[in-house]
Amino acid sequence: MDTAIEVSHVSKYYGEFPAVRDVSFKVPYRSCFGLLGPNGAGKTTTIKMILGLIKPNSGKIFVMGYPAGSIGAKKHIGYLPEKFTFNEKWTVLDMLTYVGILYGMSRREAEKRGLELLEWIGLGGWEYEKFGSLSAGMKQRVGIAQALVTDPDILILDEPTTNLDVTGRVEILRKIRELVDKQGKTVLLSTHILAEAEKVADHVAIVNKGVTIVSGSLKELSKTKTIYRIEVDKPEILVNRLKNKDFIEEIETTGKVITVKVSDQEKFEKEVLSIILNENIRLYYFSHKGETLEEIFTRFVVAEEK
Repeated sequence: MDTAIEVSHVSKYYGEFPAVRDVSFKVPYRSCFGLLGPNGAGKTTTIKMILGLIKPNSGKIFVMGYPAGSIGAKKHIGYLPEKFTFNEKWTVLDMLTYVGILYGMSRREAEKRGLELLEWIGLGGWEYEKFGSLSAGMKQRVGIAQALVTDPDILILDEPTTNLDVTGRVEILRKIRELVDKQGKTVLLSTHILAEAEKVADHVAIVNKGVTIVSGSLKELSKTKTIYRIEVDKPEILVNRLKNKDFIEEIETTGKVITVKVSDQEKFEKEVLSIILNENIRLYYFSHKGETLEEIFTRFVVAEEK
């Protein structure tokens, strides 16, 4: 199966208010997918429709080939809500065991799975502590563990690093990649922290005002513009020859270092090589990178709002 989740032209209205107007994207199987957008963009509403908690007014959603909300779809999903809460008088292990039993596991099987997950998430030795006595960051870790109790194919995480300190955030992001790379999970990650999404996501969808602005792999999206850093002995000559080319988006110089943003990588590299050779320019350093996720996000969102 190539696609784990397919959202096709989905809309959801509350009265006349369009929480989601036209959202479409595909989450590739065994990948980490970032669902991104400003507050109020429609991300949480979209997640609730994928889970089957609310029904769309139009459009279709399939999870592992099953209609969203069906028993077949629900069996494949583990879910961490943005604000995870539970009975604070229960122990952590009792809570995870309860989740397992709800999904048809035996108590013994659910307890064994709970202990394994607590060790994996960094809470080994805390299994008999009451949930209410844990710190906010520890509760978040428990929330991730409960989403994995049934060993689902798909994990939907809504702001998974909330309440975690810097070390905890780094560790949880590493765990998310581990789920994809080593365990073959599909992760749908909703977050407003673009730098974190960039570290773990293979593909993204940017949603704004209830509409999908763009969707695709980070590699594909960053191809549209590329940033180069070049250090040469005659920067003024290179800049003068390049600055009026139609594929140059931005160009600036700091000492002997030139930073260039281009729209056509192939044309730029061919031209810059020709100039360096013909003008007998000495090249000290040459590197390029695609746009950051923040730059991609800003470019598409700002263009949509103009």
